[in-house]
Amino acid sequence: MGVFESLFATLLDTGLGEGIWQYIPCGFASRLVKNYFIINYPSKYTVKLN
Repeated sequence: MGVFESLFATLLDTGLGEGIWQYIPCGFASRLVKNYFIINYPSKYTVKLN
């Protein structure tokens, strides 16, 4: 079960889980950490377009 959830969480972190990650608990950790860094350190984790 742990291996399945790890693989499923990895899929949820990609574009496949874009609309459903907030309803599946194994996808919380990676998305919330990624969103934290994007919000608090935007210059390092975003691309600036001219």
